[in-house]
Amino acid sequence: MSNKKIKYKLACCFIMLFFQMSGQNIFAQLINNGAKIVVKQGATISSSSRVDNRNNGTITNDGTLLIKGSLNHFSGTFTNNKEVTLLGNLLANSTFTNSQNSAFRLTGNLQQVAGTNLLSFWDLFVGTPFVSPTGQKVGLNQNIAVRNQLNLVGLGYINLNGKFIDLGTTGSLVGENSNNRIREEAKGGYIQATRRTNPFNIAGLGLSLQSDNNLGEITVRRGHDLFVGVIGNSMKRYFDVTASNAITPTTKLLFQYFNEEISQTPKAAFALSNSQDEGKTWTETQSYSDVDGRLLSVPIVANAQQANRWTAFEQNTAQLQATLKSSIAGVVCSSEKLQLEATDIAGATYTWSGPNGFKATGRTPVIDFSPNLKSGDYVVTANISSSVLTASVSVKISSGTDFDVVVKDVLCQNNKDGTIKVTSKSGLPLSFKIGANGTPQIGVSVEFANLAQGDYTIFATDDLGCQTTKMVSVKEQTQILVDAGKDVAIIKGSSVQLQASGVTTYRWEPAIGLDNPNIANPIATPDITTLYKVFGSTAQGCESSDEVLVTVTSMTMPDRVLSPNGDGINDLWVIKDINLFPNSEVSISDRRGIIVFSATGYQNNWDGKGDNGPLPDATYYFVVKFDETNIVKGTLTIIR
Repeated sequence: MSNKKIKYKLACCFIMLFFQMSGQNIFAQLINNGAKIVVKQGATISSSSRVDNRNNGTITNDGTLLIKGSLNHFSGTFTNNKEVTLLGNLLANSTFTNSQNSAFRLTGNLQQVAGTNLLSFWDLFVGTPFVSPTGQKVGLNQNIAVRNQLNLVGLGYINLNGKFIDLGTTGSLVGENSNNRIREEAKGGYIQATRRTNPFNIAGLGLSLQSDNNLGEITVRRGHDLFVGVIGNSMKRYFDVTASNAITPTTKLLFQYFNEEISQTPKAAFALSNSQDEGKTWTETQSYSDVDGRLLSVPIVANAQQANRWTAFEQNTAQLQATLKSSIAGVVCSSEKLQLEATDIAGATYTWSGPNGFKATGRTPVIDFSPNLKSGDYVVTANISSSVLTASVSVKISSGTDFDVVVKDVLCQNNKDGTIKVTSKSGLPLSFKIGANGTPQIGVSVEFANLAQGDYTIFATDDLGCQTTKMVSVKEQTQILVDAGKDVAIIKGSSVQLQASGVTTYRWEPAIGLDNPNIANPIATPDITTLYKVFGSTAQGCESSDEVLVTVTSMTMPDRVLSPNGDGINDLWVIKDINLFPNSEVSISDRRGIIVFSATGYQNNWDGKGDNGPLPDATYYFVVKFDETNIVKGTLTIIR
């Protein structure tokens, strides 16, 4: 039958045909009206027109079957175990099987796939490597499944036409490019892969998840519908992503697309948006272009089994921006408030979220500083009609630069033994220094030593540049001085007990004439007038000194004559050196023993008067007591 065109109509269901030829069998058309047809392994059968399977006929292909027309499988069973190439339309309303390792090729220019049941393929090839004048196009009027490879070859596309392609747990999309790709000319069609564990370019659909965590089993559905948002149209591609484990903030989403899927003239950039209500509302997320045809999100979050829809809208960076007002860019110090601000968009309502459960409302929230504020991205959401815009600003929160101060004052005058100890209140290390040009010391607790009395400015700075300053005074402790006592006088040969006080230990110089130079109250018996110096120390080791003069004088007799007549000679009764003995006692009595004058600490100022005026000229008796052991007695004559 080689090289002949023959029309076969097999009408009897009991007829069995076996095609088992090494050459090629060519038919004008093949209509199986209930028969059993088997294309044996190694056989190549070509039909220049359509192939119909009717009346529960059976067609089994174990070889190579080329159908240049349509394949109309109305009833019965069609089983492909090897390779079928179809140039026309495919209609399958009955059992249609492509077994493992089989190939089904659609190579016509304009083809339709239709039927009443899900059509399942092992390897499905669409197109040829040759350029067709009209381009390769396959339109789906029926849902199909591909268990191994959906391989796009050449130029053209598959029009989903509202139907779906199921790649299941094992199938993958191969060979898709900007010229030969899956499209949607209706609405609602999609291609999907289920329960995948490899997150990189899942099933060849153009979506990857980059995560440090195990996301479990991932299901991806890719559609090509157009969505309209407040900032314009989306591109004609979206992904529905579901993972069996929670998607944590460490996850990034890689969204791949073809420039031909952009709905409008490409602008400078696109931004990914997320919807959790199947595209009714969209939330723009932080994203950036990796290379042409790829977008990365930073980051994404979803609960386990929570469906998320992702697409890319034209990005308008001026539409919504989040900023932070602070003295240091991007940083909030403990002395400041958290002041956020979003772009003013007419009719928008604003909500903010951030680390540690942060929530706020309004376009310009101002929040008092507190330990609950944490570093991270602060995200503003602007709701406008049915659209949602988001923007974020990275904020670093200082842990606090306040510190406690403990001062140890200088112990002794003019010493440099004062200290300042500073301790971070946050419990985290800070950089401390004294003065703007001081040498920094880093630690939770730092001590500055060898300080003199004075005022010091302490600077505390954290790693973000936040700073707190405090003025601290180092004082001198109240100085405790040694006191040597008052100057004293003694009659030569007498003794006096010195009386030093105020400190803990004592040392006298010179030691000559002292019974013990290392006590506070030594007994002094100098032969000559001596200046004694005492050195004293406190319990803290502070030293001071003082002096006392011990005057040694001879005991002399007072004047024996008093002539108070105003001539300047003997007008006052004078006792030499009596002024050196402030506790001296003087008494004068008449010859009857009546005391007419007495004084303690006599000042050489008696002019011969008694209680009733000038005393008469006569002889009187005096007693001068310099101290307990030195007493002088004698007579005094008043002559005018």
